[in-house]
Amino acid sequence: MLFVVATDDGYLLLLNYTGELVEVLENSPKQRIICMIEFSRGIIIGGEDGRIWIYETIPTDDAR
Repeated sequence: MLFVVATDDGYLLLLNYTGELVEVLENSPKQRIICMIEFSRGIIIGGEDGRIWIYETIPTDDAR
């Protein structure tokens, strides 16, 4: 299981179940993130000035 957390400067971090850093997502918004919510295929992120980012998961052989 993996978790996504956001930093105060807009970077998205992918953590494993023990809280260890797996990856810093290259396509992080790099802008203030106000809220995040999961949906069936990923996460939706709301940011300042009404910006919205949608991140969808891509199935891999490891996830099956």
